[in-house]
Amino acid sequence: MAQLSRTGRVASGAGIAASVFDKAREDLTGYFGAPPHSGTLNILLRRPLLLRPEAAIPFAASPVLRGHGAWPVRLLGHPGLLVRWAWCPLHIAEIVSPAGFRAACGLDDGARVALELDDRIVARLPARGLIAWTAMWALNRRGYLDKDYVQTLMDRNPRAYKLAGQPVLNLV
Repeated sequence: MAQLSRTGRVASGAGIAASVFDKAREDLTGYFGAPPHSGTLNILLRRPLLLRPEAAIPFAASPVLRGHGAWPVRLLGHPGLLVRWAWCPLHIAEIVSPAGFRAACGLDDGARVALELDDRIVARLPARGLIAWTAMWALNRRGYLDKDYVQTLMDRNPRAYKLAGQPVLNLV
């Protein structure tokens, strides 16, 4: 198994992950063997990263996680899960972990980090997907936080929006 490294910068999110993933605390504690840190660490990756939907860890019994994909990663030597909702922009890495990265590792917004992942969970991004991602996200990488912006993208071209996002298999 070869390890890949993808770099990005720490960014603040919308502030809703703590309440969302707190509802999946039991499932995440079962996976990690320790309770997850409240909230997530958001990373804006330098390049889009498409993950293989079939390589996601299934959380079929979890009402919160079954609509998401979760892939194992390491960040700063700590285990974590890169969690994405269906059609999440490919430059977003939302990390759930027992480690409180911001406090424990002294990370602030803008800090450069390297995410380590197994190359078997990474998929090749087709040219059409890269073109769609570039058109939608290259100039407004933080636009995923703006619900009106995202809704406009989805309404104008739903097919391109899906081409530029992460497919998830375990949708309900």
